[in-house]
Amino acid sequence: MIDARLRFVRDVQRGVFAVAELCRRHQISRPVAYKWLARFEQGGPPALADHSRRPRSCPHATEPALVTALCELRRRRPHWGAKKLLVKLQRQLEFTRFRGRLAIWVSSRMGVKPFEGDG
Repeated sequence: MIDARLRFVRDVQRGVFAVAELCRRHQISRPVAYKWLARFEQGGPPALADHSRRPRSCPHATEPALVTALCELRRRRPHWGAKKLLVKLQRQLEFTRFRGRLAIWVSSRMGVKPFEGDG
């Protein structure tokens, strides 16, 4: 993938054809072409590699304090189901809203096996 992008950039640098013509020859759109050229100017050939599409942040992410408290309570009470865990935490930490399967999701992310009644 990087090789094809680098060939395109090199072709543009040679200046034999216009960018639009090179886009047709390389079968890419002009916005993509200009994105590759900008990346190349900023970081050279390594910058032409695919970039992660993962968001840098998540505005509705679960608060870290809630995740920590949930994991701790889950470890202390492994047989409690998701509903009970969330009700207890809601009372302890005064959180007002929880996503439905939050306890199961956090438990699985933290390596705590879910109790059979969770799913």
